[in-house]
Amino acid sequence: LNPRRPTVSLGIDWSDETPSGAGLRELVENESASALGILCAVMRWGSDDRIEAALAKLTAVSKFMLNGHDRYSWLLARLVAETSRTFVETSLRRALVWLPAELDESGGVAVERYLRQAYQACKTQAWPSQQRGIERLREGESFVLCTPTGSGKTTVAEIAILQRLFSAAEAESAFQIAPLV
Repeated sequence: LNPRRPTVSLGIDWSDETPSGAGLRELVENESASALGILCAVMRWGSDDRIEAALAKLTAVSKFMLNGHDRYSWLLARLVAETSRTFVETSLRRALVWLPAELDESGGVAVERYLRQAYQACKTQAWPSQQRGIERLREGESFVLCTPTGSGKTTVAEIAILQRLFSAAEAESAFQIAPLV
């Protein structure tokens, strides 16, 4: 058992000897919809205190679907569960969790607005090249990011701008020089 993945039951009342097919279908639909709702909320607002339970619920649904007559339903449920987990692990919000602590108060607000606008533009994922660029920004050293067109260089540059404009270290500097970007 993986301690990070809580065990989740779908809440079937097994005292009823003949749960109806419609009742089971409704249960699976409701559980899946609520878990996907939590996933969307995490992508939009960032509060991830319930995401592990939601991901475990999607995994439980996929395991439950193994018992069905339609093998493609299991496959679809499994793909949804794995895709959801990947979305959480590669989210732009998760990649930038360190940034607000390095910024002044208005910088934290700016990062949150940036992430919400990214959500509205359907750009919630950090691609591998972006993850590497963001990690280099975190290290604070100069670097060059050379990747193909459309691979996310502009996003990394935008984050670098936010990091530089709202740097808490710059705000505390004895020299009141405006940040250069």
